[in-house]
Amino acid sequence: MELRRDKRGFSIESLQPIVLGLIIVAVLFGAGLYAVSELRTKLQSELADKSSFTANNTLSSLDNVTSSMGDLATWVPIIIVIVAASIVIAIVIISFTGRRMT
Repeated sequence: MELRRDKRGFSIESLQPIVLGLIIVAVLFGAGLYAVSELRTKLQSELADKSSFTANNTLSSLDNVTSSMGDLATWVPIIIVIVAASIVIAIVIISFTGRRMT
């Protein structure tokens, strides 16, 4: 990542790819969680009258996936804060040293 320098200092536009990447990851994560939840609900309604091992195993696996993705979703804000803090620290360090980050 290269921080661009203009007349007054570092440019904010160099942070755009990082922010855009975080937004894309969050949207894809949310869409995936929604899709798995909807799939589980649909399968549960269709397999409600069947008590086979395969149907129960499928629903159990989807429950595990949904709960695991839900647990991971609690970490997303923490990851975003860490990334934002590291960007701020990098900008501060670079501005004090007067060097460019390449």
